[in-house]
This record gives sequence, C-alpha cells and structure tokens, in this order.
Amino acid sequence: MGWSAPREVRVGEQFTAVLNISTMQALEQVPLMLGFPPHVLQVVSVEEGSFMNQGGGQSSLVQQVNLSEGKISATLTRRGSAVSGQGALLNVTFRALAASEGAALTILSAQGIPESGPVTTVDASVVVR
Repeated sequence: MGWSAPREVRVGEQFTAVLNISTMQALEQVPLMLGFPPHVLQVVSVEEGSFMNQGGGQSSLVQQVNLSEGKISATLTRRGSAVSGQGALLNVTFRALAASEGAALTILSAQGIPESGPVTTVDASVVVR
C-alpha cells in the first residue's frame, strides 16, 4: 500500500494524492489511519478509489478528518464477495497552505479484513513552494 502524489506543488494549489493497494489476499474491509502535516496541508475531500468496487461490486466509505491533528480515519467495505488485485483505494484532495521542503503523507495504520498479515506501506513527501 502506498501513495502516489505530485513531487512538488505551489502554496494555494489543490492536488490529489492517491492511496494505491496491491494484494493477493481477498479483502472485505480495509480500515486505515492516515497522517498529514496540518500546518502545511488541508484536506479538501476524501473519496473512494476504484479498488473496492471493481468488477461491478458495491462498496462504501466511512471517513473522518481531524484537521487539527492531521489525521484521516477511513474504512472501506466491500458488499458481497471479497476483492483482490491492485488499484486506487482512496483519492485524497489537499490544498497546500504553506511552504515545506517535504510534507509527509503517511500511513499510520492499515489492516486488511479478513486478516492478511503484515501490511507493507510506502509513505510520500510533497515539496510545497
């Protein structure tokens, strides 16, 4: 699981960071806790990617953003059969508020349900000019 984000943006710009997943384990639910620097980035929106509803399946996203702490809590749930493969799990749109040499987008915790063992994560860093 890892972020795909622009390397550099300008103060005032909006950009979308995509949280991608690749799994051979069929998943029914993915609870996540994501982090960002709230003094540098502001969350504009959190939207479900295409991974959980691939193949015509139905899924839902429950999310909560804590702007002051810089945390996003999200749970994606697939209705019906579990899903595996790779794709976009979440699309998070941010607004750059202040200059930074490296605003970190982090995966604080992630779990696949049913339990799929340890999750390998890759964080990202965005330079804000």
